[in-house]
Amino acid sequence: MKHIAEVVLYSKIPENIQDVRIVKAGQCDGSLLFSEDYVVKAEIFDATIATSPDTVVLPTNTSAERDLLGLFHSFTGPVSEVGIYFLQNALLRGRGFVFSGHRLLNQPDLVPQYVRDMIANGQRDDVYYNPQACLTHYSGTYVSLFSEGYPIYGHWLVDTLPKAWLYKKFFTQNEDHKFVFTQDVPEFGLKILRDIFQISSDRLVFYDFGGETPTFDRLIVPSLLHNSHLFHPQIMQYVTDTKAGLGISDAQGELKLYISRSKFNSKSQSYKRFIVNESAVVDALTACGFQTVFPEDLTWPEQIALFSRAKIVIGESGSGLHNTLFSPLGTSVLCIQPNNHVQATLAQVAQHKFYIMSADSIDTQNGQEMSVDIERLTSMVMAIVSASN
Repeated sequence: MKHIAEVVLYSKIPENIQDVRIVKAGQCDGSLLFSEDYVVKAEIFDATIATSPDTVVLPTNTSAERDLLGLFHSFTGPVSEVGIYFLQNALLRGRGFVFSGHRLLNQPDLVPQYVRDMIANGQRDDVYYNPQACLTHYSGTYVSLFSEGYPIYGHWLVDTLPKAWLYKKFFTQNEDHKFVFTQDVPEFGLKILRDIFQISSDRLVFYDFGGETPTFDRLIVPSLLHNSHLFHPQIMQYVTDTKAGLGISDAQGELKLYISRSKFNSKSQSYKRFIVNESAVVDALTACGFQTVFPEDLTWPEQIALFSRAKIVIGESGSGLHNTLFSPLGTSVLCIQPNNHVQATLAQVAQHKFYIMSADSIDTQNGQEMSVDIERLTSMVMAIVSASN
């Protein structure tokens, strides 16, 4: 590793890499995929079409909720082929943007559309040249598992860990590649990589994204298993393999779970959301046979084992509820105050029934405060339980 001065300056929106050559993974040798002239992508799974989520309208849903369920049901479209990118003489800017020849690798299976829009509108400073950052060169071959929102558990669950799984699918032998992360990468994610994916600590390399621009002789970048959270169906093979690796067998859903964020809010890396009458929510759901779960109190294998036995899961929109990816086919998921489409598209790929409920909310300096209508919640839950029997 050596430090050198960066001499190419630019402050305009970077150009995107255009020349990406796609080859079939089964017809190539990983060591032969690096080229000085273009980026190579080894395709592991074919492109596909994401179908509509199974959104369910209840009699007690408001007109606004019905409209939102209709919007979620419309989330369908093409998902590009899944594979591994190979770059020679690459660099990383900010929190993991990949460049070659000062052009950005901005493919839809690496960068979600909302981030691509921010870049196009000049709203992402971390893609620009940083005069305070020193170029640090790393000799050899490295792997980047970066994704947008990497400090957040939900992004590890559906972005980073599937990338690690994909790397393992391609490189079946014990390679000596090292994995590069920023210094602020969360320890919970590194522990999963070490314990579950057998990526030892001596293969992890960290850099200061504010003070360094790392460059590499060769860089390997697994793609996401989604395009802007329209999921490729092979993400379910990641689920199957992960459960098998943990010794968790497929089971009939039997548990009714309420996922609480109340303990997590104090250390959340994302926008904080609070149910101000959560004690009443817990009382009502306990009376309906639900157990309250605080995911942060459980190890990752314990979380996966618990969700693998779920029949009905209720919770606020967010990372904890994303664990339903590991729940059985046909699981019913009620999302309180959904703030994006991710839980709906997770329900689609996992073949779950998806319900929503809005709550009265106000934005405060501490985050979003919500109040749940207990009578309406109870009515919805009774209908979902009846439909699930």
